[in-house]
Amino acid sequence: MRRHSHVRTAYANMRRHSHVRTAYADMRRHSHVRTAYANMRRHSHVRTAYANMRRHSHVRTAYANMRRHSHVRTAYANMRRHSHVRTAYANMRRHSHVRTAFANMRRHSHVQTAYANMRRHSHVQTAYANMRRHSHVRTAYANMRRHSHVADCLC
Repeated sequence: MRRHSHVRTAYANMRRHSHVRTAYADMRRHSHVRTAYANMRRHSHVRTAYANMRRHSHVRTAYANMRRHSHVRTAYANMRRHSHVRTAYANMRRHSHVRTAFANMRRHSHVQTAYANMRRHSHVQTAYANMRRHSHVRTAYANMRRHSHVADCLC
């Protein structure tokens, strides 16, 4: 005991503060908890997040799933940042056939406007489809637009 005087003091302090002794004993028993606790102390913002998770048990499950699927984690984080996207994403998940259309629309922004206009004017939609089918009509239509005086002759 004399050789390790610092051990004797530490032990004596532990005896004085019985609540410390219990805490220390628990920490020794659950070594994996000790690390987690130490990390939480280092990152105080994580500690708050953890406390909120404990309060809202439904969030805890969501968080656990996010941890399992790391690729989902990024998507979820982006959704939280852009709340207007979150609703759109939820609707997309419900209607899987819309999801592909939405993805394509995002890629081709000029198509997005055209698509929106087509939806508004259903009669134009049919006309557009016919134009696509008959490419020779498309050229004629383009020429008519170019030479407005010719349009009068055609009528």
